[in-house]
Amino acid sequence: DDSLPVLNSARAYGIAHLLAICNPDSRQPHKDCEDFIAIDSFARVMPDA
Repeated sequence: DDSLPVLNSARAYGIAHLLAICNPDSRQPHKDCEDFIAIDSFARVMPDA
């Protein structure tokens, strides 16, 4: 999920490796991903998807 509340909840439950998407919708501006490791879109890690 790309929402910060879900990522924060996952962190609170002990999930260690979380990745935020700062621009899940290319028609919207980038969002602040706070203190999560972040990429612009999944295309950066899954180019053929």
